[in-house]
Amino acid sequence: HDPALPGGLCILDGQNKTIPINIEHANMTNLSTITTTIIRAYIMIFCLTGMYRSGTSLMSIYFNACGINMGERLVGAARGNERGHFEDNDIVGLHDEILSFNRSHMYSPSRRLDVPDYLADKARALLANKHDYPGPSGWKDPRTTLFLNFWADLDPGIFFVLLYREPLSVINSLRRRGTDRRITIMPWIP
Repeated sequence: HDPALPGGLCILDGQNKTIPINIEHANMTNLSTITTTIIRAYIMIFCLTGMYRSGTSLMSIYFNACGINMGERLVGAARGNERGHFEDNDIVGLHDEILSFNRSHMYSPSRRLDVPDYLADKARALLANKHDYPGPSGWKDPRTTLFLNFWADLDPGIFFVLLYREPLSVINSLRRRGTDRRITIMPWIP
């Protein structure tokens, strides 16, 4: 993380090419130009991810407005995210199943997360549905950060969009939101 870049967006394609964008200095015109250029250059699957409270919901709303189908069944509004989470329920469910299989949690995952065959098959089916959509499609789920290699191995053509925010700002935002008790009781978080 570059301290001169306190918050931003990094676009990573299947060939490990990155495009860093400082969202704090971006405006809707240049973001729209970037998004439209990406959509025109590729018809593919987008994976939008980043730590919770890093702008992923806002970017998901924006991607959807730019014509990228971010899912048919989206996680709706809740306390702390009144406009909605805009996460694909099926992808979120799959990630939660993988975490549960590994006796793990999204805030304190196991060092190694194994994906059993039946859940890998479920992921392939979800990707097939995304590919069947007649235009760009994708999903947003912060849990995806735990499974980037898994998804990239399943489909090297996935276009990863990674949002980042200064970690203490994320923790402070999670604490202010007050929706997950685990954040307040983790002794290793300052």
